[in-house]
Amino acid sequence: MKETKKVTVGDIAKKANVSKATVSRVLNAKSDLVKGETYQKVMEAAASLGYTAPVPALISSPSKEPVIVLCVPDIQNRFYGRIIQGALSFANSHNCHLLVTESPVEGAALPAFIKLLKDVSADGLIVLNALEAETLTTLNKIVPVIQCSEYNEDADLPFVAINNRKAAKTATEYLINRGKSRIALINGPISFRYARERREGFLEALQEAGLSVPSSWMLHLPEISYELGYSALCQLLSNEVKPDAFFCASDTLAASVLRAARHFHYQIPRDIMVVGFDNTDISSMCTPSITTISQPNRQEGFTACEMLINRMNHPDIEINSIFLETELIVREST
Repeated sequence: MKETKKVTVGDIAKKANVSKATVSRVLNAKSDLVKGETYQKVMEAAASLGYTAPVPALISSPSKEPVIVLCVPDIQNRFYGRIIQGALSFANSHNCHLLVTESPVEGAALPAFIKLLKDVSADGLIVLNALEAETLTTLNKIVPVIQCSEYNEDADLPFVAINNRKAAKTATEYLINRGKSRIALINGPISFRYARERREGFLEALQEAGLSVPSSWMLHLPEISYELGYSALCQLLSNEVKPDAFFCASDTLAASVLRAARHFHYQIPRDIMVVGFDNTDISSMCTPSITTISQPNRQEGFTACEMLINRMNHPDIEINSIFLETELIVREST
């Protein structure tokens, strides 16, 4: 078998077009010294090169600082990047190391993930993945666990998240109040709780307004992807009867609506209105800028880390779950 070349700080610096010192700050949990966009570039470069954080330095001292593992589904996703930043901010201020991983967790991968927790002498775990209750319970027997963004109520473990159903209903009601009645839903994988809840909020708003849409107008893509979204939307907009508005489960998917609309020579917002979700950088950088639901990603990470450290320090105290508020940001796409 071909030997895998070790990824160096220099490799990551070259890929991200930053200095080695900047890469070192990010990889050594000193990201409070690095601007958000630069931090994201470094994390994406490291992930694309297959970088694995060296763990011996975290466990070399008997009096080591606490180690928190944060597990994300996709480290290159900007949505998760801001959650990571929030968690890092709180961890740094409380002298904790934060180790970020996108290692698979469920099924046959669980033993390897448990080994990872033990290898780094993890003191706590924050999970952003959609996991089965049995998996979460197993992990919680090894280290304290906090769920973040995605959560499974059957696991009876504390979480911090937003009310996706309420936020989706707000977005859809806004489009209805703007005079739209043929509204399509462009959603993420239905296996994720957020996607199921955003669909529920979307349908609830339509039902209360006495509206309905064809099931073919509710798209559930296998992943949040600009290219997948564009391809699916081109098919949808090529039909004789077309939506006059789109509620998208992410700003990335909303941006793909803008591209598909241009392809068919539709003007936004005159012909089609678009609402995204997350208030990521892309929503304000697109032309036209995208109306979106802003959720406090950084605050989610910050609060999850705070809750976890409370659990680590006070294992007998009950930690309550928290729903954070969202906000509709109106821009040019509506």
